[in-house]
Amino acid sequence: LESLYAKQEYRPVGVFILTCCANSEEYDNGHIDRYLIVRSAKTDREVWSFPQGGIDRGETFRDNFYRELSEELGMVEDQVDLVKTNFLTEEIDFDASRARRCGFSKGKAYFFSQGMFDPESSNIDNMHLDKQEIAEARWVTADSAIETFYRTSSKAKANLQKKAIEILQKLDTSEI
Repeated sequence: LESLYAKQEYRPVGVFILTCCANSEEYDNGHIDRYLIVRSAKTDREVWSFPQGGIDRGETFRDNFYRELSEELGMVEDQVDLVKTNFLTEEIDFDASRARRCGFSKGKAYFFSQGMFDPESSNIDNMHLDKQEIAEARWVTADSAIETFYRTSSKAKANLQKKAIEILQKLDTSEI
């Protein structure tokens, strides 16, 4: 991360694949059946993605994960387990104008982490969405998430989010 800040080319962004399962037994086994997707409040268009947020200089993946979940979803650390950090990293030269406003010349570097909600903490009604960032949140299946990303996001960003889901589906619950 520090080298990204030193080069000032790609803005580091944490992307949070928040997962859940139907019951406590599946949770204990690491089974995933739902993904949390959010609709951006920053555009008039319907744009859905995984929750995400810029990684501040000097911030760890873990710190970024919990800070952003607190700010955007109103979640506290004991409501979601950080399972995997930085399991997928990708530099993308799209949305460069937005990255340049933050002082970066080329685009964004996306760092994917996975968090898992236990069934009792996954109720969206208990989340306190930052309405300036997130207009709506939904739990959906992997197929529904992928279809929604392709329908509402750029192809590059949809491809990246699909790749993250596919990686998680191939992995077991052990740390990478």
